Amino acid sequence: MKAAGSWMMKLSMILSAPLVITPLWAEANPPAVMTAPQAFTQAIHNLKSQNKDDQARGFMKMQQAVSGGNPKAEYNLGALYHEGLGTTQNFVQARYWIEKSAEQGYPAAEALLGNIYHFGRKGIPEDLEKAFYWTEKAANHGVTSAQRDLALIYYQQALAHKISPSEGQQKALYWMEKAADRGDLEAKFQMANVYLSGIPNLPQYAADNKKAFSLCKDAAEKGNLKAAALLGKIYYSGDSGKVDQKASFYWTEKAARLGDPFAEYNMARFYNPQNGSKRVDPDTAFYWMEKSANQGFHPAESALGRFYRDGQGTGKDLQKAVFWYNRAAEGGNIQGQIDLAMAYYHGDATEKDSKKAFYWCEKAANQGSEEAEEQLAEMYHQGEGTQKDDDKAAEYYQKAWAKHHFDNPATVMGDLYFEGQKIDRNYPKALAWYQKAAAQNDSRAENAIGNIYYSGLAVPQDFKQALVWYRKATADFYHTQAYDAEMKLGDMYSKGQVVPQDLKQAFSWYERSARHHYKPAEIKLSTLYEKGIGVEKNKEQAVYWHRKAFDKAFAEIDDRLDDHAQGMAMLYQAAEDAKKDAVSD
Repeated sequence: MKAAGSWMMKLSMILSAPLVITPLWAEANPPAVMTAPQAFTQAIHNLKSQNKDDQARGFMKMQQAVSGGNPKAEYNLGALYHEGLGTTQNFVQARYWIEKSAEQGYPAAEALLGNIYHFGRKGIPEDLEKAFYWTEKAANHGVTSAQRDLALIYYQQALAHKISPSEGQQKALYWMEKAADRGDLEAKFQMANVYLSGIPNLPQYAADNKKAFSLCKDAAEKGNLKAAALLGKIYYSGDSGKVDQKASFYWTEKAARLGDPFAEYNMARFYNPQNGSKRVDPDTAFYWMEKSANQGFHPAESALGRFYRDGQGTGKDLQKAVFWYNRAAEGGNIQGQIDLAMAYYHGDATEKDSKKAFYWCEKAANQGSEEAEEQLAEMYHQGEGTQKDDDKAAEYYQKAWAKHHFDNPATVMGDLYFEGQKIDRNYPKALAWYQKAAAQNDSRAENAIGNIYYSGLAVPQDFKQALVWYRKATADFYHTQAYDAEMKLGDMYSKGQVVPQDLKQAFSWYERSARHHYKPAEIKLSTLYEKGIGVEKNKEQAVYWHRKAFDKAFAEIDDRLDDHAQGMAMLYQAAEDAKKDAVSD
């Protein structure tokens, strides 16, 4: 946020009422000594001029105007020092006069003084306590810019743990909304962003695309650049109610041509062939991306690096690519951090440096990047850029997995150690993690523990314990692993393991699993009906279950299976087991 804008733009806002300017300079006999009010009027008249000499005379008249202690004159003199209008810019003098005005309760002075303390100026350090004190006063006096600044201060206080996150969030939203309701365009833009995504724990700020669109459109049409850029994005995504490419391009281009970096970035995307745009023009895409990056817009910096990497709209230059990756990464951009990490990892335009690769990968992973979490896990597993640590590797794999799956985290950790595909296999650790998940009644973990006891991995083979855990797992009627446990119980009754051999009971478990659409059980049930094992022979039922299992020719495995590859493997294995059982029986 900029501390201050153009003086001429501010002038209309700082005057509480229109002034009737008396052209004192035109009087036949002007007074030799002006009163303070007369000096103030003359000062305003001079300051409206574009002539620097007139502005200097206006400044001198404003110095006379403060002699009577008028808070409006004191504020204006401070503002002149603040902007360097008619005099040399001097923030210390600015604060002195603005503070004198604020102490008399002049709202505009309270707002500007709060802003000075909030962001600091040359010779004036930031002071959040004073900023809050003066900004709150101005906000309560109805100054919309102060209401917006107060929202930001509450947010910062929450980040600094001076107040609770929930309190900071609610008060920040209260004041931002208040400023928006009073017509502040920046606040309207901010509230449009709020309603686009919604605040999960605050129903009054739930996602509302219609409200977001209305706020954003109003601010954009009244000249807010950021709102114009956002409006282009809203039209593009269809959050306005329908996708409107023409309107999207209009608002994006309008904001971009006025220098908004977000809009410039999106203009590049309009022309980028990789985005499937109809306006394919790599040179124009590069032009806009470079403009955005040169303004320090971090997503554009990382994207520009990739333009140089791929030679898109410019000559291929890996050194420039790394330069822009680094700019983005230092600015906290996740993609820039990943790109820079991979450049160091592969030695692109720089010496291969696994430690630097690890450093930047960790930065991105700690911001929640799934790609970085998986890469970091691999580096921990391989001991690249850090000491080998499969526990840390498993932790980051689990974080990445959790972004798209709802499995118990402890179960996922158990899988990683049990399967030994991404980290070194470790059955004891797998069992320990499965036991943690099983304590939370996770059926997949319970089934896995049953498998461990059944096969004698990590523990001595124990069919009795396997039976206990399989039965626990079958209590969950909505998980594939519960259906696998039902089939395993069928196997145990079929073979008489721990329990007396009971083919009918075995059939009952197979049928239960099959009716849950578990494909291996459907295959097994087809064989049992065909051979009459545990049930009367029934060719129609045999054909029915065979078709149910194989009609889609393995092309679509039931979505209850954890993944396609596992499903295919299980189908094949179940078919082989069925053949063996038929021969042995």
